[in-house]
Amino acid sequence: MPLIILTLAVQIIFIVHVVRTGREKYWIGLILMVPGIGSAVYFITQILPDLGQSRTAGKAKEEAIKILDPNREFREAKNALEQVDSVQNRLRLIDAAMALEKFDVAEHQLSLCLTGYYEHDPHMLMRLAEIKLVQNAPTEAIELLDRLQANNENFRSQEGHMLYAKALEKSGSLDAALESYESLVVYSTG
Repeated sequence: MPLIILTLAVQIIFIVHVVRTGREKYWIGLILMVPGIGSAVYFITQILPDLGQSRTAGKAKEEAIKILDPNREFREAKNALEQVDSVQNRLRLIDAAMALEKFDVAEHQLSLCLTGYYEHDPHMLMRLAEIKLVQNAPTEAIELLDRLQANNENFRSQEGHMLYAKALEKSGSLDAALESYESLVVYSTG
């Protein structure tokens, strides 16, 4: 008896799905005429492919890949950089290295980027300051952030301000850190 109720419930759900998604009406006949097999064929040929194309399924697939092969993005970024030596590919490698906590690799790549046109790039300087802070070098992080401000007077960043306050705190300049945190609270959104 429960199997009949379950089969009937699945048929109703699939028929509603046929109607709502605008599928061909012959699916209704197949689902009704051959209850178990018709429902299974409909699920395999119509519903399952749609599940694989959803945004949620895509994110789940990306997360599964990260878990099964955490170094994949790093390898791909490294290969892309070997093929085309560009700042964009270097930034991709830097992000991948930082995600894997390979800060020495990220720091080296950033030092190669911080030349010429990008010598005072605020986003790259912030990344390098973040690495220095993680490596427990708050004084170097402060110097980098001061360099950022000196060369980019109009640049404003809540993230950079927070980084500066943390660096001050880690360096032992507690009064300056407190003052920095207090000024951050005035305009911070988080």
